[in-house]
Amino acid sequence: MASVELSKVANSDTHGEDSPYFAGWKAYDEDPFDEVHNPCGVIQMGLAENQVSFDMVEEYLEKHSKTINCGSGISNFRENALFQDYHGLYSFRKSMAKFMEKIRGGRAKFNPDRIVITAGATAANELLTFILADPGDALLVPTPYYPGFDRDLRWRTGVKIIPIHCNSSNNFQVTPQALESAYEEAKSNKIKVRGILITNPSNPLGATIQRSNLEGILDFAVRKNIHLISDEIYSGSAFCSSEFVSIAEVLESRNGVDSERVHIVYSLSKDLGLPGFRVGTIYSYNDNVVTTARRMSSFTLISSQTQQLLASMLSNEEFTTNYIKTNRDRLRKRYEKNIDGLKSSGIECLQGNAGKNRRFHPLNERTFLGLMASKIQQLQSKACQASQFLSKHGTTYYKQLLEQNKQYIVEPPTVEKCNELSKQLLYTRLASIPGRYESFWKEVDSVKHLWRNRKELKVEDAGIAALFGLECFAWYCAGEIVGRGFTFTGYYV
Repeated sequence: MASVELSKVANSDTHGEDSPYFAGWKAYDEDPFDEVHNPCGVIQMGLAENQVSFDMVEEYLEKHSKTINCGSGISNFRENALFQDYHGLYSFRKSMAKFMEKIRGGRAKFNPDRIVITAGATAANELLTFILADPGDALLVPTPYYPGFDRDLRWRTGVKIIPIHCNSSNNFQVTPQALESAYEEAKSNKIKVRGILITNPSNPLGATIQRSNLEGILDFAVRKNIHLISDEIYSGSAFCSSEFVSIAEVLESRNGVDSERVHIVYSLSKDLGLPGFRVGTIYSYNDNVVTTARRMSSFTLISSQTQQLLASMLSNEEFTTNYIKTNRDRLRKRYEKNIDGLKSSGIECLQGNAGKNRRFHPLNERTFLGLMASKIQQLQSKACQASQFLSKHGTTYYKQLLEQNKQYIVEPPTVEKCNELSKQLLYTRLASIPGRYESFWKEVDSVKHLWRNRKELKVEDAGIAALFGLECFAWYCAGEIVGRGFTFTGYYV
């Protein structure tokens, strides 16, 4: 009997869970590191979870136990249990607006009536994508970007991501040339660009966008008559409020001109360390976007009990003032300790000014490769495990290459050959890379050129292409691809 069909969305491969990012999550879930019981396990270093100031939240809740229970008595229970306004409790939206202003040092004002409550920033970004773009349209996103965007922005909406390629020469700042290049790429492929999505401070770089660059990005959006989404979920994690410039500040300096195309995403997952509460917001200067977002927010509601708890916490001036200052100080100290540790090992990295305890920073490639060469013997046991992991996933990737290009390839290679190539990745290629760094990237470019031209390909060519694909996968996990401003997804497509 034939299986019952599902929708195109259910069968779509844009869910993103086949990406290296989610593969890493799965590997961690299946084999988590434990210093005593599983020292060879996987260490989770891809999760931006702020626990550095969790003690302050716990202390507040202990002192305000009534806040936890949202009061007492039958009337209060009834108030929480019955339907609430889909717009969100006004007391919560008001306290959220004040908190957002305080994070920005009072340099920007937020109207509670323009705040739309969502179940986290993930829901906020997807909801905005639904509102601003149609299936087949695109958003421009600077690289490197949060890998979850491939799922959040694309899967259910049918919208595409066109990368704005940035590089380390200017600390990955978005340039006018990069913006124009991405826009023209979409135009040449007959893809309509509906907006730009920036993350400020950046995930994964941990750096803020300079004011002049924000001005340039907004000017570009105005010239092209497209929207600008500013994801500012790390705004309270900048080490000093003056180091972070919100797009809201830029708009206020322009007296609100061009504001109708700007939308801000924020949440309490990072700055307040409450990802489990699923609290996000959309702040839009566009009346139609606010109205539509409120209509659609019924699919992403937050419980009234959560709203009441947080409304009380965020409206406490003493708590929020002390929390923001202490949290920033602790983050800075963690950052400085990590940077000093890297430097003492001869590793240079991008200098950030915002971030979490476990934030990666792109490394200087030559230094990193040299360090790997000196440590290669210590990595043999882990290399074996990684080889098995890559062998498994490499087979799938290899099959995809063959299926997409089967008319150009003769004598399809065996699984055994693919597995052998995967093992060579770690045992042969990595060991020799420090002395072949430049030639490595030249070979990558030649393989890309080979696939683009789609001329007669032999089985050996397919094997080389698969090997390079796996190699990029490994470097992506090591942070090297991110450091060069590349993204793995679509790199060889």
